Amino acid sequence: MKNQDDENSFLKKVKHSLDQGEENISAETLSRLHRIRQEALNTKYNKNAWGIKWIPMPYPALATAAMVLLAVLIYLPGDREQAPVNPLDDLEILASNNLDFYEDLDFYAWLAEEEPNAG
Repeated sequence: MKNQDDENSFLKKVKHSLDQGEENISAETLSRLHRIRQEALNTKYNKNAWGIKWIPMPYPALATAAMVLLAVLIYLPGDREQAPVNPLDDLEILASNNLDFYEDLDFYAWLAEEEPNAG
């Protein structure tokens, strides 16, 4: 409790000292401060701490362009070779009396899921 009272007392003293300092500022200094404030408010672009001007960028447009480019790169078929699909080959395998096909049916189902263009 005592620390909080000490802190409150310190803050009151600091506030009082700053208020007195504000009253003692010369008219010339007040004029300069006002002019500097107006210049800062009238600048088109704000500067950061290093003096670099921040130019407003069309961030939504850049993000949209990046997404379109990414979609095109992902979905654009490149040099992928796709095997021609012939449904008669599948029918011929099913129609044969080869029991080996039916024993390995799980493997073929897995293969079809993994590589839809495998034939």
